[in-house]
Amino acid sequence: MSSARHPYTQFADRDLILRDYLATDRTVLANERTLLAYLRTALGGFVAGVSFIHFFDTIAIHVLGWVFCVVSIALVLVGAARFRKLKGSLQHLSVSEARDRDRTRGVVPYDVPGNNEDAADAALQRAPEET
Repeated sequence: MSSARHPYTQFADRDLILRDYLATDRTVLANERTLLAYLRTALGGFVAGVSFIHFFDTIAIHVLGWVFCVVSIALVLVGAARFRKLKGSLQHLSVSEARDRDRTRGVVPYDVPGNNEDAADAALQRAPEET
């Protein structure tokens, strides 16, 4: 298996249903939330490092402050790299483009409320006939 292969390529040629669109949306939002968690953690570490440097006079605390600052910058870079990697692997799914394509072709996912013809037929058969 090639390392350049995206984990979602098996879904690229298949028609997606509503559940797949929603799962992709959740994945994109989770990716963004994870990036924000990296940034929040890095900001906290950076503020702690600057505080150590500014408020303490011992050399050990100054070194610890600089370590916090450097690790925080590295954490931002790692978080951004992971975000871009997952965003790139999800790029080919392009949910909004797939929705537009389906609308122009007249395709509606089968599990959209109101689109299940079998359930509608069954409901009509159960309904009492009016005379």
